[in-house]
This record gives sequence, structure tokens and C-alpha cells, in this order.
Amino acid sequence: MHIRNICITCLCAALLGACSAHAPEESVPEPSITPAATPAETAVPEKTPLPSVDGDWDPTDPLYGSDPHADGTALGCVGSDAVMKVVVYMNQGVTAVYDQDGVLIKALLCSPGKDRSCYGSWSGYSDEKTVTLGTDRGAGWHSLYGGVYTPAYITIYDAILFHCVPYYSMSRDTLETEEYQKLGTPASLGCIRLALNDLVWLYNHVGPGSPVTLSYSETYEGEIPEAAELPES
Repeated sequence: MHIRNICITCLCAALLGACSAHAPEESVPEPSITPAATPAETAVPEKTPLPSVDGDWDPTDPLYGSDPHADGTALGCVGSDAVMKVVVYMNQGVTAVYDQDGVLIKALLCSPGKDRSCYGSWSGYSDEKTVTLGTDRGAGWHSLYGGVYTPAYITIYDAILFHCVPYYSMSRDTLETEEYQKLGTPASLGCIRLALNDLVWLYNHVGPGSPVTLSYSETYEGEIPEAAELPES
């Protein structure tokens, strides 16, 4: 009897152990994965287009506009950040603007300085000087050496500027017409003179950082532009 009780006890213990071994394990929930935040796209600002230079004045008019007292701001000098390549062919009186691939964009008739020495010392090849156009420019009446004026200007380097043929006063009905007739030949005290419409074009298409080469050695191979006729007064 005693042996029988022991056997029953062992059998019960074995059955309980088996049930315990096969009991389903309690499932542990997997941690939820938080989706990574999608970075917001950075908006690329659109380049503001230049305002049209069409209006109540003809942009081919070398005096550029109907109001003789308007300065470069009123004439549409809004500036540019475009880097171009500019070459001033000093012997031919041509300022040529090229894109980064060397493709000609526009040729402008100009009057460089009468005396080569006004450009200071020349580094490197003695017949050529290359500088980088800075940020100093102005779309307003600016006094020039000799008591004359320009309604806008772009500094090339030091006191050398791109400016238009001078005016005797801050009014565009006082143009130095005899100096305008010299466009295409050396005539200034050092600055590069342009017709006013060409100066406005240059102001709006050539930005700071553009290399400007003043060259006595290179020859402009394209068609040399002609000066527009002044309107009859």
C-alpha cells in the first residue's frame, strides 16, 4: 500500500511537470517602431527676373528716357549677380561681354583712357591687366573728375569706372556731345565710357566677381558696334 501511494504521488508530480513544461509562454509585445520624420524640403528661392526696360522710353536711345533728370535708378539699373567675362579691347574701343564658356553676349562701343599710364602699373604681361569687378556701383548721379556727372557707374578697380559719356550737370540734356562722338576711340582720363543705354545694360547683366581684362594686345574679331545717333535737340 505504501509503495502504491508513492507511485501515485510520483505519477501526479510527473503529470504536473509535463503540464507546466507545455504551458504557453506569455507573449511580450514588440516595441512599436516610430517612423523617422521626413525632412521638410528646402524651398529653392526663384531668381527674381530683371524688370523690363521697356516703358515710355526707348532702350536704344543713347540718352535713355524721357525725363532728363532721372538717374540710374529711374532708368532701370537694378544690378546683377551674374558672373561674366568682360574684355575691354583698348585699341579698338570695344567692351565685349562673354559668358562662362566664352560665347559673346554683347559688344559695346566705348572710350578708354587717352593715356595708358592712367591705369597704373601693369602686372604680368605688360599689355594686359585683369582685375575682378567689385561690389562698388551706384545707380544715382555721381560726380566725376572735372566737375561733370554720370547717372550711374560701376567700379572696375581703384578710381577706374565704367560710366557713361559725361554730362555737364545732373541733367541728361547737358550731355557732352563732342565726347559722345569720340566713342570707339581713346578719350577719357582713365575710365571706360559708354553710351548711357549700354551702361544700363552692363549694370543689369554683369555682377561683382566678374573678371575684367583691359587689353592692348588682343584684337576684337567681331563686328564693331556703331554709336547710335543722338536725337535732335
